[in-house]
Amino acid sequence: MGEKGLPVLDLDNPFWQFSCAVYAMPGVAAACIALQDEAGADVNLVLLAAWAGASRGRAVTAVDFAEAPGKQWHEEIIRPLRALRRTAKSHTGPIADPAVEALYHQLLACELGAERIRQAELHRWADPRFPAQPPRLGLAPRRGLAHDNLVATLGGTHLIASAMTTIALAAEVRCIA
Repeated sequence: MGEKGLPVLDLDNPFWQFSCAVYAMPGVAAACIALQDEAGADVNLVLLAAWAGASRGRAVTAVDFAEAPGKQWHEEIIRPLRALRRTAKSHTGPIADPAVEALYHQLLACELGAERIRQAELHRWADPRFPAQPPRLGLAPRRGLAHDNLVATLGGTHLIASAMTTIALAAEVRCIA
């Protein structure tokens, strides 16, 4: 237990493993960045909705995520780190100094570390709220739940719909494999 009586964060939790595997699939990184930049989505909550559907067989809505922890961490730590990293990247062109390139990679590592902490906190919160559905005797797990969760939590403009489909399909494939 940590100082505040909460379990110590598990940085290598099933949600983190799921997110890394799904994010690495073709098209998912671009879809997540589009949702983040064009729709203002919190990619960690996007991936949590996909995980709850694909891995846990649970339907979720935006209301379910209203009490999710880490909003302040996202706004005060992750977003500023991302902005700094993106600014540094704009200075890493062909004539950039190796020191700028090194700083860019340090900022990238810090941003990824902050995302990992956020996901560990989300997993600690979500794990008891969205337990895995027990297998249904003789029935295949419900497919499409990751997509349904993304629609329920994000809405449905064309950009969002295309990105959600990419992420949901990757999530389903990850959970079948």
